[in-house]
Amino acid sequence: MRPFTTLGATLLTGVSALLFAAPLSAHPGMGVSSEGMPAGHPAVTKANRQLFDLIAGGIAMHRDEHEFAANAFYDAFRQTPSTELAEMAWQAAVSARDSDLVVQIAEEWLKIDPKSEIAQQSLLARDIEKETVGAVRDRLAVMYRNAEDKVAWTARMTELLAKSKLSYAVAKNLLEPYQSRHRNAPQVQLASAVHAKMNSRYEEACRLASSAQKGLPDDEETVSLAADICWPVARKETQSMLERFLKRHPDADTVRLIYGRVLARAGQKEAALKQADRATKGDIENPNLLYTAGLLANEARAPEEALAYFRRYVKYLREESPGIDLSHTDVWLQIGQTALALERPAEAAEAFAELKAGPFARQARLNEARAWAAAGEIDKAIESLRTARQDPHGNEEPLIRAEAELLLEADRKEDALRVIDEAYERYGKSTDFLYDAAMIAQESGDSKKSETYLIELLDINPDHVQASNALGYLWADQNRRLPEARALLEGAYRLAPLDPYVLDSMGWLCYREGKFDEAAEFILLSLKRQFDVEVAEHLIEVLVAAKRNDEAASLWQDLRKRTNDAPEVLAFGERMGLKR
Repeated sequence: MRPFTTLGATLLTGVSALLFAAPLSAHPGMGVSSEGMPAGHPAVTKANRQLFDLIAGGIAMHRDEHEFAANAFYDAFRQTPSTELAEMAWQAAVSARDSDLVVQIAEEWLKIDPKSEIAQQSLLARDIEKETVGAVRDRLAVMYRNAEDKVAWTARMTELLAKSKLSYAVAKNLLEPYQSRHRNAPQVQLASAVHAKMNSRYEEACRLASSAQKGLPDDEETVSLAADICWPVARKETQSMLERFLKRHPDADTVRLIYGRVLARAGQKEAALKQADRATKGDIENPNLLYTAGLLANEARAPEEALAYFRRYVKYLREESPGIDLSHTDVWLQIGQTALALERPAEAAEAFAELKAGPFARQARLNEARAWAAAGEIDKAIESLRTARQDPHGNEEPLIRAEAELLLEADRKEDALRVIDEAYERYGKSTDFLYDAAMIAQESGDSKKSETYLIELLDINPDHVQASNALGYLWADQNRRLPEARALLEGAYRLAPLDPYVLDSMGWLCYREGKFDEAAEFILLSLKRQFDVEVAEHLIEVLVAAKRNDEAASLWQDLRKRTNDAPEVLAFGERMGLKR
């Protein structure tokens, strides 16, 4: 497929000087006509209008204004239909994520080029999304007849349907007429193996992948994918497959690193690191070898070596392309996490700070803040979060919560509450924010403010399980408004009867009501679902109140072992009158 910029760039090169030489209002008093041109300007011809659409579309694509570009290119296509213009409009519509326009363009495209696989595939995607199996079957038949390389087409369609919402059985049934004709083709076998693996059919996937690798014994991509597919169910066979390949192709560094990762997963640390060292010695043409070697070293639990590989990767890129922008690459996450494993939080924070763009940037800011906090630099941590909050397209709420939590961990409770109070003015009607604010207020010791937030949240959503549980427990713990606490907790219990926190709250409420046996049953169920020191202490306190001291003492001894005689647990036992 030719990139959309081919024609657009050619046009822009020839006319950009004219386009920007003088603005439309260059002459004093010149108005603008209803058609968008200066008053008195000759009528715009069809060819000129098309040229304008192409130029405008190209500029819009350059500015990432994909929706405008798609419509401009589509207008140009409708004036003079051609496959080249159809493809430009289609690609812009895909970039704009406008599925309706993609389909519309594809339908028009097929009128001038019925064999266009891009257009057919767009309509196939629509049919799959609508789950109209009959339409999918018919379109596949047409596409197969038009395909020049039917083996490659069958492999592509297998991969496409594997990623679709169709069930494995339905997809296999649709593909069977084509897969059966090319059953022994390695491309088809490998695509089928991926499909089977995605549906947890690991044995079948490995069988198909192994067969594909035997059919293409010297292809690096095939042996790499086959090894990845077979490793979970056939480890010895996977290792042998890679060893045989490397015996024939000792310089296949990508495969060597995969082999090294297999060794690392098998616990052979030294052997794995030797493979990484061999694959990255001498002059390296592919920097991804260094990145993969870093992943291998991390799997071998060798963080120092991993960090060195990741640093070499960054150095290589910068030396090969001075001025390269690495602000979007996830290698910074790898460097940061590896530095944390080495207990070097300041180094980790500096690495996370490098990741400023792309889908992982927000996570990087959170990681950076936590790393600075771990390094004892709480002010730098807060600064990182506040910088991230300036992004107009981001969601501030997780950042606000993270800031408040860091302040709490630093024992700056008043600052934490101030952050929440300021944010309340903006997010007060968000149930997620209100719940987070209530929890932070509670952790800060301001139970009254926590209660206010929870009541407001439940006014918005009376069925909010966590809020009902939190407010019901708060009232039960303070031994007040017990009838209202019961109404809330019974509602939460009906909606989430297996939630360990709800079970503990129900038990604590029964304890406050003097129903000790019921309390013990609820809290014991909570502990069976999830062990928690505070919940265990609740049960001990209930057992003591019920005069079941032997059971309470036994449970306390067990709790001491679990916590290695934590001072808090020992102090609790003394308050309960339990003997060591």
